[in-house]
Amino acid sequence: MSGKGRPAALPPQGWQPPQRSPGLVLEFVSDDGGQRKAFDFGVLPGHPSVREELASAFSEVTGPLGRWRRLQSAERMWAVARRTNKWVAENRPTMSELGELTVADARMLLHALRTPAGHHPMSELRTLLSCCPAVKEEVLREIARHKNVGTKGGGHQPYTEQEWRWISTAMRTVIRRARERIVAHRQLVADFRAGKLDDRDTRDPERCLGEVLDHYLRTGDFPHATSNGFPTQSVRIASLVTGRPLRSLLHLSTGEAWAFGALLVGLTGLNPSTVFELPVPRILATAPHEPGVVFVDAIKHRRGPRAAMTIALTDLRTELHPPDHDRRPQHVRETSLTTPYGVFMSLLDLTESARHMVGSEKAFTFYVRATQTLTATTPKVRGEHRKSWFAEALTGDPERDDVLLGFSLNRLRKTHLERHRRPVAHTPATLGRYLRNMDTVTEEGYQLIREALDEQVADARKRRRMHVEALASLGSDHDTVIGACTDFDHSPHDGGATCRQTFLTCLDCSNARAFPRHLPFQLAVLDELQRQRDHVSALRWVTEFAGRVAQLEEIIAEFEPAQRTQARDQITDLHRRTAARLLTGDLDPI
Repeated sequence: MSGKGRPAALPPQGWQPPQRSPGLVLEFVSDDGGQRKAFDFGVLPGHPSVREELASAFSEVTGPLGRWRRLQSAERMWAVARRTNKWVAENRPTMSELGELTVADARMLLHALRTPAGHHPMSELRTLLSCCPAVKEEVLREIARHKNVGTKGGGHQPYTEQEWRWISTAMRTVIRRARERIVAHRQLVADFRAGKLDDRDTRDPERCLGEVLDHYLRTGDFPHATSNGFPTQSVRIASLVTGRPLRSLLHLSTGEAWAFGALLVGLTGLNPSTVFELPVPRILATAPHEPGVVFVDAIKHRRGPRAAMTIALTDLRTELHPPDHDRRPQHVRETSLTTPYGVFMSLLDLTESARHMVGSEKAFTFYVRATQTLTATTPKVRGEHRKSWFAEALTGDPERDDVLLGFSLNRLRKTHLERHRRPVAHTPATLGRYLRNMDTVTEEGYQLIREALDEQVADARKRRRMHVEALASLGSDHDTVIGACTDFDHSPHDGGATCRQTFLTCLDCSNARAFPRHLPFQLAVLDELQRQRDHVSALRWVTEFAGRVAQLEEIIAEFEPAQRTQARDQITDLHRRTAARLLTGDLDPI
């Protein structure tokens, strides 16, 4: 229903859904309908049955119920399907169906699909072939067995703090120069419209450029002579003066748009695919005089039904608030390239005219020099192009320039996660998996845990007040779980009042005594504490249990070895149950 009491619109009589696969030509359509591309399996070599199987599997994987629902993913799957078909045609020309593949064929196929970097598309190939019913299960198992082994310093590792500074500084340099160029030529157009250039000669380069850019912003095209359709004199003069495509004076280039995306990925930790599809926001969450916050609708497609989300971009640094003495005007802080809000609002400002011309709601709209058109897609930057695009940011330092010419957006995202340790559009468990794969986090974690553990153990040993006596001076009516109490009614931990502490606090109490008869309980509690190590977080183990273990080990060590052996033999199920109840809090005072 489209409204209360009104039926929703229905398609006309005889309507049929558009055919997605005329013959062996499959049309990919993303979930949002914004990405389309046709993949023609009919032009591939080899046996028709093999092509049909691969086309059917590709359709299932990239179709409405498949998991590969973005164009970039579909293109990767197409590359695997095309290369698989080529390998079968060249190496198994008599094969009429993929069910004839053997385990040996699977190994050779993976080897043929290996990239120059040494990785093979194991996941894509297994997914594709698993949708072919005829493929044997042992072939799929063989493919799954060949996992890519990550290398230290590879794609999973974040950049160092110095490398991040190099990258962010270089991207800001590219963005600032783009902003200076666009703002300067916008001002030129404003001056022309205000009549400030009217007193100059009609062939004055600056006036000609202002006239041409004004015409372009109003009509989306440059002025042409009415007689022959060629560019006017003003256009020719402006082109000679600038020495670059005139459209690029008012719009971001592909490399500059990519620099914006790289900076946003590093500042927010969002997936690159999510960043490059950010729309123009509709809600500003703050008043003009308040620190800027903008809510942006974003999509992380791999999350399936949970793909749509709203993210907040703020002009406050994620690690600190601006100091009270920060007297910069609000508009300066809101366009700062050190905050997600500032970068995003600068992007929206610089792409405003481009978005208006193409009628796009995408924040990333830019000028493609190769086609001389405006587009609202993900900017694609090949490695060989970076040297020319980022030439102004290169300094000649080999180490620094190598980082700039080869950095990856995936590692930038991991750098943000490593620096801030907070989930970004994923669960804490996913963040934990990311962090466990980072060498710096692992080493840092080991060091921090070791230091914290040593500190807790040393403090617990100094705090211990329970005395060990070889001969019992108190009867069993004074027993607690792990010792005996000389004065239950006057507790040092309760200001001399009746004791209200847990039984583990006996280890810190000067009223407590440990006799040989307490050894079975102490050993049972020690065993239960050590068992907890595999079931609690490192933080809880260090802060709650490590000190108690050290105290108990010190106390137990004061008894004779024979006493300890005899006591261990005397441990019963009652001791173990009592120890377990002690640690779960069942024996704590109400």
